[in-house]
Amino acid sequence: MFTKFSPKSLAVTFVLSAAVLCMTVVSSRAQLATYGYQSLSSFTCSTNSGTNVANVISCGKMQNVGIQVTYICDKASTNIMTAYVTRSIDGITYDAPGTNVAFAATATTPGTTVSIINYLSTLGAGYMKINYWTNTGGAGALITNGVASYGVRIQAP
Repeated sequence: MFTKFSPKSLAVTFVLSAAVLCMTVVSSRAQLATYGYQSLSSFTCSTNSGTNVANVISCGKMQNVGIQVTYICDKASTNIMTAYVTRSIDGITYDAPGTNVAFAATATTPGTTVSIINYLSTLGAGYMKINYWTNTGGAGALITNGVASYGVRIQAP
């Protein structure tokens, strides 16, 4: 018929069940990712020209975004790649005017790879868009094999 359980055995069973449940929750929280790498686009720019990319970065859980641009310059010169960045709360309407962000680097030898990281504040926006890249460096330098990427670092709760 029915098995009778003593209050002591019910209490022990409850405590053990709660302990197993807590271990499961703690182990699953420890596995949450806190960093990731995202590639945005590739581009080529001649001097004083721009390349439209319209790259959107979802940054709702980030206070700052690290953006890296890597490229090859065909001449030894100081090159300034400028990103025109706009921000948005909803991902639909972006601020205007946006902000020009300079990524300045010196290519000491023609054909070498140049890489630079700039750290941008989200200013509380949920989305940032790199609308276009502009090569504002001098000496008629051609930028090839340009690659833009960013890191996702989720803030701790």
